Amino acid sequence: MMRPRRRTRGGRRGLLACAALLCACGEPTTPPVPAALPIVFELVRPGSLYRQLFRTTGDGAADVLLTGVGAAPSQAAWSPDGLRLAFSSPPLDQPLQPSRQIYVQDLAGSPAVQVTDAAYGARFPTWAPDGARIAFVGGAGAFSTSVWITAVGEGAPRRLPNTLNAETSAISWSPDGEWIAFSMGTSLFLTDTTGERTVRLTAPRPCGDREPAWSPDGARIAFASCELGSSAADVASRSVVVMNADGSGRRTVTPDSLHAYTPTWSADGGYLAFSATRRGAGRTDLYVIPAAGGAPVNISLHGEGDSFFPRWSPVIPATPVP
Repeated sequence: MMRPRRRTRGGRRGLLACAALLCACGEPTTPPVPAALPIVFELVRPGSLYRQLFRTTGDGAADVLLTGVGAAPSQAAWSPDGLRLAFSSPPLDQPLQPSRQIYVQDLAGSPAVQVTDAAYGARFPTWAPDGARIAFVGGAGAFSTSVWITAVGEGAPRRLPNTLNAETSAISWSPDGEWIAFSMGTSLFLTDTTGERTVRLTAPRPCGDREPAWSPDGARIAFASCELGSSAADVASRSVVVMNADGSGRRTVTPDSLHAYTPTWSADGGYLAFSATRRGAGRTDLYVIPAAGGAPVNISLHGEGDSFFPRWSPVIPATPVP
């Protein structure tokens, strides 16, 4: 079930149109902003204790509240066909329960179904390209975490042994199904789906690289990188960085004016959406930026709380928005 959210300030269509104009000043092959692609994100309203999941198309239509997902869903992930969402949640009727599990909901309106029963909780789901499996970050004991894989709707989860002490943050399954990108310590790593082969992608950093996201063609990985600040007033800054899938060609795509994190790719690979806080401002908003770099565009509904963890649909609509 879905419920529209009233817009308090118009112009998201205009914002995205402006982004297209800004990008037009660059290479002529830059694709138009894919405004019709749905983005799922988390919203925390002023005064609320819980996050809610919303879906936006970025075309000026009202955002849609996803219902039937409990009181505190987070960390949503689209299935490869764009028809289901996996997300992390406490028991649907116990929103204050600290332990979370992975649920899957059919966007046609079926109730959410719990797919993990991990002893130490489960967070940050990512789908296999076949849509039959989900990887997630879960406890491997009272004080450690690992990457796990479970078949959707059947079987016990399997822990990937070389991922012990993985960071509790977003992970990403490669489009070819061979690798899962994750963070451990202050670096990014790849593990194969057996957990027997692990490859370091980025060197250790004082603050850390996290939240990897594979591009749709598998050639690049976007992630959030943290740099230590130069003063007590600027403790650390986070930027969205894009690199080749082998770890080479690292480049920052977001401006210094934003603390940016949790990137997600548009289905055509031309754009990134991410959450960010502008320096000097307390609110967290959603932004879209060309993957090659450029001017970020704020697509949030101003004044309605903080927006986190965007995830762009992997499916390109058959009919573009006019």
